Amino acid sequence: MDFAAFSDDNTVPYDSAIAEWHRFIRKGASIANVNMRMSSTTLKAQFENAGFTNVQVVEKKIPIGHWPSDRKLKEIGVAQLANFLEGLEAFSLEIFCTYLGWSDVEVQVFLAGVRQDVGNRNFHCYWPL
Repeated sequence: MDFAAFSDDNTVPYDSAIAEWHRFIRKGASIANVNMRMSSTTLKAQFENAGFTNVQVVEKKIPIGHWPSDRKLKEIGVAQLANFLEGLEAFSLEIFCTYLGWSDVEVQVFLAGVRQDVGNRNFHCYWPL
């Protein structure tokens, strides 16, 4: 799935920093043998294998940022934006530097653009959950 799928209305340009970040993070995670794309079917099976019964999966879209017009979704989006921005450097540095060969300075410069994009109210990003 490409990053465009995380914007139902195609407001996130393919060449934006946030879309590029998503592609890079998936590529680096793949090199590190880290699965960043767990499906709801796989997650359900893992819970069932752990002994849980009557497991139901409800798929949601978690907005990132201030863009939703619905008050509750906007509140969730603002919280998700804060979480993303707080952890962005931490979960990017290892993958970008160790697995993609970037320098710390290159990552910091790139992440400045990611921060700008993810805060752009015209980019309607969400995480599938």
